[in-house]
Amino acid sequence: MALVQVGLALGTYAGQRVAERSQRPRRLRRLLRGRGWDRSGRQPDAEADAQALTRRRADLHVGNWALALCVGSYALPVLTPAAVAVTIYSMLPLLRAGERSLVREGRVGDDAVNVVVCVGALGLGQPLAAAVQCWIYHAADVAVLGSRERARRLLDAGLPAPTRVRVLHGDTEVPTAVDGLRPGDLVALATGEPVPVDGRIECGSISVDQQRLTGESVPRPLGPGDPVYAGTLVLHGEARVRVAVAGRDTRLARVQRILREGAGHHTRLQLQAEAIADATALPLLGASALVWPVIGPSAALAILFSAPINAVRAAGALAVSNQQSALLREGVLVKDGRALEALAQVDTVLFDKTGTLTADALQVSEVIATGDWVPARVLAAAAAAEARLTHPLAQALVAAAAQRADCPPVQATATDFRVGFGVSAVIDGERVLVGGRRHLHAAGIPIDQRAQRALAAAEVQGETALLVADAAAVQGVISLRACERPESVGILHFLQDQGVAQLALVSGDAEQPTRVQAQALGLTEAYSNVLPEGKADLVRRLQAAGRRVCFIGDGVNDALAMRQADCAISLHGAADLATDTAGILLLDGGLRRLPRVVVTARAQQAQLRRVLTYWGGYAVVNTALNLGLRLGVLPSSLLFGAVFGVGLLATRAPRLGSAHQSRDGAHHGG
Repeated sequence: MALVQVGLALGTYAGQRVAERSQRPRRLRRLLRGRGWDRSGRQPDAEADAQALTRRRADLHVGNWALALCVGSYALPVLTPAAVAVTIYSMLPLLRAGERSLVREGRVGDDAVNVVVCVGALGLGQPLAAAVQCWIYHAADVAVLGSRERARRLLDAGLPAPTRVRVLHGDTEVPTAVDGLRPGDLVALATGEPVPVDGRIECGSISVDQQRLTGESVPRPLGPGDPVYAGTLVLHGEARVRVAVAGRDTRLARVQRILREGAGHHTRLQLQAEAIADATALPLLGASALVWPVIGPSAALAILFSAPINAVRAAGALAVSNQQSALLREGVLVKDGRALEALAQVDTVLFDKTGTLTADALQVSEVIATGDWVPARVLAAAAAAEARLTHPLAQALVAAAAQRADCPPVQATATDFRVGFGVSAVIDGERVLVGGRRHLHAAGIPIDQRAQRALAAAEVQGETALLVADAAAVQGVISLRACERPESVGILHFLQDQGVAQLALVSGDAEQPTRVQAQALGLTEAYSNVLPEGKADLVRRLQAAGRRVCFIGDGVNDALAMRQADCAISLHGAADLATDTAGILLLDGGLRRLPRVVVTARAQQAQLRRVLTYWGGYAVVNTALNLGLRLGVLPSSLLFGAVFGVGLLATRAPRLGSAHQSRDGAHHGG
């Protein structure tokens, strides 16, 4: 009877393979080919993963029936033929994977072990053992693919998803499908409506909730000229928005594509564990054959349960997915799970000076009149000349002038901006220059001693200094300083407490302002006058000295250094995801969530190690029980199923220690 069962299984699979090659309807061939998903390690795309998950869930449903019928056959023997038939059907994907491994790839791996266990169990008259092995195989696949699918759908959960919007044609509102929107369209938004596109407000004012996209918990008030993003929700107000991008080009769509690309990555520990389990397949088969005459066929076959690669793959995928899911809900996008693994091992953190430990915005700290003008006129003229520019210096000057009641409002014409020099303009019929020494030297304007002393004093303080001059002489010096992020000092203390040995500031600025900034933050190391390519060389030198380096900066402008670093974190936010090279993005553009990322990275490593230890211990116990007590294939399969279930439940369960540690990290970052 047992040999008949084996013959039925192999004959059924052979019939399936013949049917695939025959001229059957295309729909049937697609269905048959679906049996036995490609588990060769290739990175499938999102659509293929979704289809594979649907098939695997169907296979798991069949596996559930096979288990139920096999268990029921012990009480009702009349169910035995049905139990065997359903178990054989559940085996077909395993047989397909085993054929691919042996015939196409020419290797004996875990898939071959699965086939031997199932066929051997049927040959020993134990269909329940075969059903358990099939069920674990399908459950592991569902867990892996399901974790990827959850990662891809994280941003969809709770995100507003409008299907129709109100497009304005003159004063008429025309309901239009979101898919039909084009750049340049004018969309009307009101309280309670989701934002369907990326664009800018032309008129009106609204308050939006964009926590799901950036992690910001406080609603943001927006007015004319401010950007809005798809995936956010209007909490209050009305506005008209000019569409910049829609559909696949929105910020939200870019985030979702990154998730699709990164959700399936395996960490180094996962890959090592799978490689070890796969490499032991052939020796395990050989050992099973050698001890067959000594301990009997059932116990010898049961030893093959000691290479649980399916379980390792499932538990590892769930562990990584759970951590990435938790981070994304807090406004941290992990583009590649391997970045978290690298962060857990980092001992050196380099901060780019601009926009990381300091805010992007600058603040005017002092205005010194060195000529005939009063300080208020110096600031007003500089603000007017820079008013049409968008860089941080210009924004700081305009903001400072607007806050001072004694700054007369003036208008600039004939504005001429030269990159690396400064700006020239005509104000009240008089030529005004704003910039550094190079700009004034090029214009032939001398810098007097008083202006020189003001420049030197600003540089000693680590501040940026701008010269303001008319056509004849320097009229004043304006000093600007970067504002430290309020959380910066706490973040640095947290990293030191976590055992990060080296913290350093890296900047393209001169030595003096870079050193002053580092000292203000409590850093003892600073690298100045470092060009973008030089930052990558610095990372390379530190790595050559045995350091594991994390670079934190602007994911676009620091691309070379970030590619070289072991781990890269960007504070650039999600506005330029397509060009951001960092593996981890802090979507709110701040450092407050960095402690949470570090804690999560280390918790993930600890959890993966626990997973490997757990399954390594099971392998030793199962081997010992069958060598010493001759446990047999049925008890071993039931033990395997029980250990698999407990392992998955433990992986899914939240860890209170990690949550407590996260709260401690958040306190440091506050």
